Amino acid sequence: MRHNTMWSVACAAGLMAGSFTASAAVIDNGDFELAGSAPTWPCSGAQDGPAYGGQIAAGWDPNSSGCSTNKPAYAVNYSLVSGVSGMAQQVSSNVPGGEAGLQRWFKLKPGNRYDLSFAVNSDVALYVQLRDWGPPYTNLVNKEIKPTGGVWKTVTLSGYAPKAASEYVEGGVFFALRGAGTVRIDNVVAVESADATTGVSGRVAAQVPANYFGLHVHRDAKWPTMGKAVAMERIWDTGQQWRNLFPVKPTAAELNDPAKWAALDARLNRAALNGAEALMVLGGSAPDWASAPADIDKCGSRDQAGAVTGNSAPIAEANLGDWQAWVRAVVTRYRGRIKAYEVWNEPYQCPLFLSNPDLLVKQVEMARAIIKEVDPGATVLTPSFKVDDLQWLDRYLLAMQQLAASKGLPWSTLVGDVVSVHAYDFTVGNYLYADRVHTAADDPQSVETIFQREHQLLNFRNQLRQYGDQGVASKPLWVTEWGYLGTSGIGKDAYGQRNTNDVVGAGFLARSLVMMWAAGVDRAHYYAWDQHREYEGVAPNVTEKAVPLALGREVVQTDGKYLITAAGTAFVQVAKWMTGAELIDVKSDAQGTWVATLRRGQALSYIVWNPATNVYWPRPTGLTATSVLDGTTTYSGSSALIKAAPVLLAAPPSVVSITSSASAVAVNAPVTFTVQVSGGYSPKGQVQFTRNGFNFGAPVTLTNGRATYTTTFTSTGNFQVGATYSGDTVNPPVKSASLLETVK
Repeated sequence: MRHNTMWSVACAAGLMAGSFTASAAVIDNGDFELAGSAPTWPCSGAQDGPAYGGQIAAGWDPNSSGCSTNKPAYAVNYSLVSGVSGMAQQVSSNVPGGEAGLQRWFKLKPGNRYDLSFAVNSDVALYVQLRDWGPPYTNLVNKEIKPTGGVWKTVTLSGYAPKAASEYVEGGVFFALRGAGTVRIDNVVAVESADATTGVSGRVAAQVPANYFGLHVHRDAKWPTMGKAVAMERIWDTGQQWRNLFPVKPTAAELNDPAKWAALDARLNRAALNGAEALMVLGGSAPDWASAPADIDKCGSRDQAGAVTGNSAPIAEANLGDWQAWVRAVVTRYRGRIKAYEVWNEPYQCPLFLSNPDLLVKQVEMARAIIKEVDPGATVLTPSFKVDDLQWLDRYLLAMQQLAASKGLPWSTLVGDVVSVHAYDFTVGNYLYADRVHTAADDPQSVETIFQREHQLLNFRNQLRQYGDQGVASKPLWVTEWGYLGTSGIGKDAYGQRNTNDVVGAGFLARSLVMMWAAGVDRAHYYAWDQHREYEGVAPNVTEKAVPLALGREVVQTDGKYLITAAGTAFVQVAKWMTGAELIDVKSDAQGTWVATLRRGQALSYIVWNPATNVYWPRPTGLTATSVLDGTTTYSGSSALIKAAPVLLAAPPSVVSITSSASAVAVNAPVTFTVQVSGGYSPKGQVQFTRNGFNFGAPVTLTNGRATYTTTFTSTGNFQVGATYSGDTVNPPVKSASLLETVK
């Protein structure tokens, strides 16, 4: 079907040759009505590969990853055939590895949304991507399409282009056969729409809960010295996984032996005593006996002596009953105590799962069903996905959808309650569109790149919608691991080597916590409180590999005495700044200064930083308090100096005190309560008096910071009287301490 033919064949041929021309038509000749020429040989020099022939439509290119693979017997043929109406592009291939492809490149406007639709008729599985045109071939959206059985099928996709500094991002649409066969494609349409994700992307205004702030604790025998800032501990890399508790295959009696669970009991008790819930990871660290040795070689790790040190391999078919017994034992023992379960950690690290996601889906569903049977109130998380790997996410979702269909259940049920994502600093290297030479270590704005500019989480949620949403894309999103490993390079010494600098790291951490919440993350678990330096090599030739950013660090490594770092203190401070507030806006200005607007009641405060340079920022009226990440606060009415480490600009704290004209009165005798609101910035607004926690009387307007209320009591007893200051546009709400009033 002809949609637009406004470009000339010469322009289209220019695109085919590699030039890019902006046009109101995002894709021309998407209906393949304009005939082209023989496909261009994709390999170079003496490289070998499949033979190419036939005719490819104007403006379109072939694609193959089969060069240098000695496959002269294979051939790919392109032809224009009858389509839905008019012509369609046909691609036929006998290449078993699925190396035949069709592609069309065009310019993506930074930050804009692209809706792609096309018709396909195929006897082989097909993969389609809307993606960046060059290395690392970052995908904005993916879709694997099963054979259509000889009928035409319409497919729609959408994705967001990165907010690059350049005028355009070079990208396009890519089709790839996943095996030998024939595919026909017609009516390819891409519609561009302006970016509507200004301000807070993916997050409606909501109060930041205390349980947003999570953590990993690996080695420290004591709870982190961070007060109540840590609301959930993720149990991973702690020595209490399946392989740690049951290194030898247990009998039924041993599986229920309390002594076997003592280490996990102690860890959960410690978290509970400190007001933290637990997130337990069930899979991804199986005992050696539970997996096939050949699978461990592919998905595990060994030390120099050959002993297995990690096993992320699938559970062997013969041991799936043991997997189910393990899950049942954990959930039964800790029913009501462990609030959430993550079924599998980082399955994308295992090539067996990457090539056959059905293996993972089967084992995940076994665990999910048991958890919901034994403890229906528990929260079930998906396996953890990489935030920048939409291709693996797509393949997992397709396998899950097929399993759900076989069981006659909505696929949203099988997915789980929460989607788990890992978002480390090293993903930044895949998203620096403005300058590909730079890596994550060189990018001073890497936090903002991950969570705002590149639409990572927005495209991640879009990917969840590709199989019929059913509410999946709106499920809560937990970042169950995030942090700054050696790849971030923060804190280099004078010789350019990685060096521990948790002061610089404090700014990275604080910015991440703000940006993740703004992007729609519901919980964020930092990795880790007691992260060690990493080394490589064999003594005496040992070199430092990386210095991950830790919130607590030993003065002498391995001495077990952890002291809170500047980054740990920053975690505590940001938790104080954000908890209970609404984050209503996040944006940057022309100078690169980022401003996150917080609201408590009517009062606004601002978290402000500039990752690239130091600037002076005009201070809003009344916000004379500047709080920094080490917990100190200074007061000034002049412009605020803004650096890479965020600061909080707010009104000075208000204090609400209440007094009574008489601490003891008779029944029906009048008594007057007076409230004084001091501090703050010229506090205005109203005061609501409370009796035993319930409002009594109408709100009273402050006059010169004071409010009075005269009342009587109709019964005897002791009453707790308090007051809540409503706040105003500068000063946030504050409650008073209660006052005991005795009525005789």
